[in-house]
Amino acid sequence: MPLTLSLTQSWLPEPEAGFQPGNATFTWADGSLNLVTDLLDGAVGSTAKAHGQRLWEHGDVVEFFVQRAGEKAYKEYQISPNGFTLALAYPDLSGVALVRSGQRSIEDYFSTETFKAEAEISATGWRAHFLIPL
Repeated sequence: MPLTLSLTQSWLPEPEAGFQPGNATFTWADGSLNLVTDLLDGAVGSTAKAHGQRLWEHGDVVEFFVQRAGEKAYKEYQISPNGFTLALAYPDLSGVALVRSGQRSIEDYFSTETFKAEAEISATGWRAHFLIPL
């Protein structure tokens, strides 16, 4: 059975001016987690030109974080609207702190893990689809 969640700016007391929500639908089949996000966006864009780039520096991106219950390590999967992807693997939350402090480079956590992801731009926004084997 699918699980659909609204994508909002829940960490803010009020959404930013112009914020357009979306939704994320999760399903599980054949050992893989399937995520489809639908995002309203009147100005979809990305300057990314290859896989493995810092996609958040190039424009729109969907980021998907996965952590197994009881474990400290987690993975991050990203896709830009023009279809470029990035995977990161962190041993624990200290990795992010080390990057933010300048002690480590974000590239130290780039992963060569392969996953399936597709992006599709529409007249009202864009859709990102991830298929992550777990």
